[in-house]
Amino acid sequence: TFSATSSSWTVSGANTSINNFRFTSSVSDLVLCLDITAANVTVSNVYATDAGATLEILTPFKATGAANTSDNLWIENCRFVSTSTACLEMLQLDAATNGLVFIDNFMVTEGTTTAVLIVGPTGAHLNAYIARNKISTKIASGNLGIDLASTSCTGLMIDNHIGHADTTTTHDFGGTGAGFR
Repeated sequence: TFSATSSSWTVSGANTSINNFRFTSSVSDLVLCLDITAANVTVSNVYATDAGATLEILTPFKATGAANTSDNLWIENCRFVSTSTACLEMLQLDAATNGLVFIDNFMVTEGTTTAVLIVGPTGAHLNAYIARNKISTKIASGNLGIDLASTSCTGLMIDNHIGHADTTTTHDFGGTGAGFR
């Protein structure tokens, strides 16, 4: 349980595996749980959830640092469940990456802003594999699954499923605009 808004666990050692953890927050708007700043990190079977009505996690995982600092990041079979409208993305990529694997994850939130699986405000994400993820949010427009700034991403995005509140006729998972096929 994290007890300060800025609490997090920094993963700075390359070739690190984090398996079978449950993260909860004892404060409102916990910014993040894992701050990943190394290459070849594997995160699996992690469950991030609210501890109460106003004790929410905004983003469970962030890959921070310079371009390619978090190459070969592997996130698998993780869950992010929140009843908060303030929650954001499951994974934020702060710079370019190579070899991201993001598979079999599950996200159910009441988030209404950027509550998507993956956000990448800068940098191309090359050779990514994003597959078999499930997401349900209250987003009403825009990219509903991933929101990456670059149009030069490469890799595969396959078999992802979304539930959302978008009532327009232009639903977009977000992959084609990022360059995924």
